[in-house]
Amino acid sequence: MCASTRLRTRFSPTGVLQPHTAHPAATLYPLALNTLLSHGRICASTHHARFLFGNIPPKQQYTMHTPKMKSILLAAATSLAALGLSSSAFAWGNGYSGTITGGDAGSTVTVTTAADLKTYASSSSAYTIVVSGTIDLGDSGRVNVASNKTLKGANTSATIKGTINLSGVTNVVITKLNVTANTGAAATNDGISVNNSTHVYITKCSVYDCTDGNIDICKGSDYVTVSWCKFYYTRDNGHNFSNLIGSSDTDTGGYHITFHHNWWSTGCQQRMPADRFGPFHLYNNYWDCAGNYYCTTSRNVSQMLAENNYYNGVSNPLAKQDSGKLKTSGNIFNNCTGTQITSSDSVFTPPYGYTLDATANVPALVKASAGNR
Repeated sequence: MCASTRLRTRFSPTGVLQPHTAHPAATLYPLALNTLLSHGRICASTHHARFLFGNIPPKQQYTMHTPKMKSILLAAATSLAALGLSSSAFAWGNGYSGTITGGDAGSTVTVTTAADLKTYASSSSAYTIVVSGTIDLGDSGRVNVASNKTLKGANTSATIKGTINLSGVTNVVITKLNVTANTGAAATNDGISVNNSTHVYITKCSVYDCTDGNIDICKGSDYVTVSWCKFYYTRDNGHNFSNLIGSSDTDTGGYHITFHHNWWSTGCQQRMPADRFGPFHLYNNYWDCAGNYYCTTSRNVSQMLAENNYYNGVSNPLAKQDSGKLKTSGNIFNNCTGTQITSSDSVFTPPYGYTLDATANVPALVKASAGNR
């Protein structure tokens, strides 16, 4: 098999990964491969993962329960290695972000300057852009990222100072970066701003000290996943408001969004997240931002499913207001004060497979792995 042959998958609305085209490798194993995360490990994040490969009949589905998943994935990884394939041969994405290939179809470039970063990020061509060192975009500076891009850090010190702006784009991956936009007045600059964009996957980033939101998702954006990220502040400018979904009550759109295994830490005050719209899936996240005002709210016309999250020593951890709907399950409120709601509203059912980690294990898991590390 030619070394350039790539087995690609696409995410279907029913949660089934299917190949774009039949591939010789598919006939060798009807294996369950789950999402291949940006940190290069094959991870099992489905409880009942169903996959279709190659020429296997459409009705022949394979269901793997969590206890078996590790050995199955190990066998899959071994098979891939034997075939000369790696995790990069598969599409990005998990949760609502769906099919995310980012810049896989294009070249890989390494950038060390703001000028080069802006040039490649705004190009109409697909690129994987590796950020090396610290790139300072200047006072209230920003980089506009076009469609079909992967923006990733070279290592744990890779940093962008300024706003990463996604506006009207699709198929973007942002991973393994430190991002800070600590310039301008309060409520001025987001760290990562997602507006009117679809199929966006943000994972393994540390986002901190932004004068507006750390990551805000607005203007009708749809199919976005934020996972394994850390949010924090080293100062208080009066607007330590981390994550807003929908910029106003009339900022309508699809807003199919997943947040999982994220960590809201020191200095976060509000909006962790504050969700106004859409199906919003929140699971296995961790909060320990003592001294905050509130953490998570489902408001306006949101439908929020909050599962196995761990709130530790915070105020007003979880609430709903206005016409917001909320369904809760398995959350832990440890040494918290204020509103700690449990709710059984009728909400959406996620169309994808996922594994819920035991809530008691969430603090250790998330603190060990969330952020650019």
